[in-house]
Amino acid sequence: MQRGYALKPAKSAQAAAGSALGYPVAVNSPNARIREILQANQKQTEAPQLKQQKLPAGKGSPSAVSCIIQRDTGATARVMARGTRAGSGLQFFPTNVTDTRVGPVSLAGGRRHRRASRLSVIIAANMSPRLLSRELLPLWTSAIPFTPAGATSPLPLDIIDETTLAKALLVHNQRYLPLPDMTAWQVGLRLPLPVQLDETSGMATVNPGLMRRLAAVFQQDWAPLLDSLSVADTVPSPAMLSAEVAAFLSRNPTAGDRGTNLSVRAETNVQALRPFIEAVFASLPSADAFALALAFMNDQVNRTMSLIAAQQDGAAILAQIQTRLNAAPGEITEQQQRGLDRANRMLALVSGASAVAAPAARRQRHRRRRLEMRRSRTGRPCACMVFIHNDERNARRAVEELHRACRYNLAIIDRGSLRSREISVPGEGPADPNELFPESVQTECSANEAACRLYEASHNNRRAMQIQFFLAMKECSGNFALPTIALHNNRNSDTAAFRSASLTEQQQTSLTGEVHRERESGSGSRDDLRTRLQAVSPSVRGRRRPDFSRLLNLGGTTNIFRWCNMPEIVSCHVGDPEHPDFVIWTTNRDDFTAFSTDNFNVVLQDRAAGESATDLSTLYVRLGGDHRYINIETPHSRPTRLDTEAVRRENMNAITSALRSRNLLCCDEALLGAVADIPSPDAGENE
Repeated sequence: MQRGYALKPAKSAQAAAGSALGYPVAVNSPNARIREILQANQKQTEAPQLKQQKLPAGKGSPSAVSCIIQRDTGATARVMARGTRAGSGLQFFPTNVTDTRVGPVSLAGGRRHRRASRLSVIIAANMSPRLLSRELLPLWTSAIPFTPAGATSPLPLDIIDETTLAKALLVHNQRYLPLPDMTAWQVGLRLPLPVQLDETSGMATVNPGLMRRLAAVFQQDWAPLLDSLSVADTVPSPAMLSAEVAAFLSRNPTAGDRGTNLSVRAETNVQALRPFIEAVFASLPSADAFALALAFMNDQVNRTMSLIAAQQDGAAILAQIQTRLNAAPGEITEQQQRGLDRANRMLALVSGASAVAAPAARRQRHRRRRLEMRRSRTGRPCACMVFIHNDERNARRAVEELHRACRYNLAIIDRGSLRSREISVPGEGPADPNELFPESVQTECSANEAACRLYEASHNNRRAMQIQFFLAMKECSGNFALPTIALHNNRNSDTAAFRSASLTEQQQTSLTGEVHRERESGSGSRDDLRTRLQAVSPSVRGRRRPDFSRLLNLGGTTNIFRWCNMPEIVSCHVGDPEHPDFVIWTTNRDDFTAFSTDNFNVVLQDRAAGESATDLSTLYVRLGGDHRYINIETPHSRPTRLDTEAVRRENMNAITSALRSRNLLCCDEALLGAVADIPSPDAGENE
């Protein structure tokens, strides 16, 4: 009891570090430095406590007395009330916390202490660790101070700030989220808090000193995670959902493996799990569904059952479980019968629970269109994928499928109108979102990101929108270290006459090759490409009609010939003239050379000019040649509507072929096969 802000003495330094983090820390591991941090903090904490105990009666610390006098006794109630308020972006379980006090806290993060009585928070959309900590902070800063045994007055309250708390909460749940990928940070996440609860009195115990020590372990390169906003998981297409179910059943062949996996996911996020578990049950025969339901319940404990049942999506999952258990086969083993009896008792305990709807999205101060950042769902990302034009619905579907099947972060414009390319800029009107990346914002926010975040949070204008877009791209690309892949659709009406001309193989070959801006004449010049296009134009009564060289000057269109003639393009390669609308735009010389070698239609941008002066691609030009931006365009006759499955698959094959050629197709082939063809190993696949 003499260590109100310190951890209980551990049998070893390694155990002390483990008790702070909630899991064992191996000696000589990178986390072994926690040992020194905790020992130093423990000594610093014990000293004022021992000094306080020696003070005569009535001679307590003035600061401690001040904390008692100024304590806000209603702070805890206001925090808990936020959990039931629409637009707060959070929800608590349990809800009966009445007050907080400082004392020893021995809870680990994640599932390790899932039987313990502790406070959890469920997050909605638009919630970051920093924003969440801002809401929760009064639980620590208004807590009843700790009074050591034998002391006449309490110790001064250790006041922490929201950044310290945010760091501590992430470290506390380091393996649960996990860090640094933080794939679980999405809408519906249930985050266990280091808040120990007395269920009888409603009194919760917190430990500011523990939070300070956990925050000290937070790594500097994790800083962007503090402002990472929660977003809803990407909704799978029916084909992708079926593929995910098949992959899950294949990789978890036994009922025990399946039940444990789904039980863990239910404790983490019932909102994300519900459509998946319903699809799993629907795909199984009755006997297998019963075995899965029984295995799910075997992994559960009463406290987690109460947590799941308190949420509407969780209650729906438990109803599915009960239905499958009620359909038990006629003959089951004695062990299965014991498990069934236990499961029915546990389900009966929560059958009368009042389930509440998932919390509504956090109401943002400024209502404007945003570029959302969705983290890779399947592990460490290999690239950042971007979708920025809402009228290109086939590209949206493609990036969403790839996000589910591959290890990509995804920066995606919020839905808004799926028929409008432009978005509304506050106070100005419509603008192309791909043109919101000016050099001034890039310079300012690279030099002082904190100031940019403050401006974006407090203003509602074009600059604030530009800052939000830039920071979303910075987060998606890992501070621009990851390759960035943008997907777009284009209309192919501008090349209709060219494609219907049925050029011979010799004519097609005559159009291939590289074209360079700086070459004024002769082979490889733009004039040479113009001449070659004129030469393959059909002749009608001695005149070239239509003149295909006009493709070079059709403003606002997307095809390899027109891109070759743009002022910001230093070099282009016509590799596949038969498909002029399938074209790649890059800012990296190595990527350009590799795509050229594989005979893709590709262009290389080297300057800010023309239509691209404030585009996303130009941001990467300013970053320098080592940074990688790849824009892949696929054609559709009606980009604003979903095309046929056959056309979408053809274009997905073209996209994956391009990514495969640059070793950027970091995908689960069992899932990717639902939307694209997978080359056989003997077909020269280059993963």
